[in-house]
Amino acid sequence: MLSDGAILDGKYEIRGRLGAGGMGEVYLARRRMLGDDVAVKLVRPSGPDPGEWRARFLREARACAQLRHPNIVAVLDFNIAPDDQPYLVMEYLNGPNLAQELGFAEADPATDVDGHDAADKLMKEWAAAR
Repeated sequence: MLSDGAILDGKYEIRGRLGAGGMGEVYLARRRMLGDDVAVKLVRPSGPDPGEWRARFLREARACAQLRHPNIVAVLDFNIAPDDQPYLVMEYLNGPNLAQELGFAEADPATDVDGHDAADKLMKEWAAAR
């Protein structure tokens, strides 16, 4: 976990944690050279082969960087920090997250890592509205 004020890879100043999930954590950061806010996703290693999850994350970053659509955040950077931590930098969109927008209570990553409860609730509400 990164603390506020930490500098990631000499380029990004961490300003706060935005959320966490099954694959890692997302932070609000400021690009030191440009001064704009970005979202930084740090991947949590999984599985016995670190090279495999790094390669998977790189494939995700490359695929996302090719996408251009107004409803998809832009991927701005990908790298592996000096401490061997892979990260993905995306445009930061200020506003409510999906759980807030849908009126759900905030998810607690310690108890709701995979988000199945929120997805189940959403599907039940959608089915009831039909």
